[in-house]
Amino acid sequence: MKFIFFSLKLIIFGIFIMSILILPVQALVNPADAYCSACGYEPVTETRDDGEYSLCKLPDGAIIDAWEFLIGTTAADFGWCRQQGYEQVVIDGMDACEPFLTASCAACVLPNGTRVEVTKLMNLSFREEYLGLLRDEPDIT
Repeated sequence: MKFIFFSLKLIIFGIFIMSILILPVQALVNPADAYCSACGYEPVTETRDDGEYSLCKLPDGAIIDAWEFLIGTTAADFGWCRQQGYEQVVIDGMDACEPFLTASCAACVLPNGTRVEVTKLMNLSFREEYLGLLRDEPDIT
């Protein structure tokens, strides 16, 4: 009887351990690095005395702050909006910019005048296992 009870506990413990190991793990990536990469550029991480900095290397060799690039305050001509033929503007509002916890962020101006936060229009995911542009095209009408 002790052997059966011990075996049952061992089986339950094994199932518990396997369930932990099988569960998918989703990590979040740095949104600034993801945006830089999705635009076709090289994300660069620089370690300084006061921490790590996300940078983005542009085709002209310039290395810019990746977060400033993401929120649209630098290098707008290299941003995704311009690559798609849209005007890029900086919009204010915690609702629109909530993914980045910033008061302002970059948005594309669509032909009908609608402003859409750039990574939302791109369908850019910040989950590591799904990083990249999704296959579905966004509805921009």
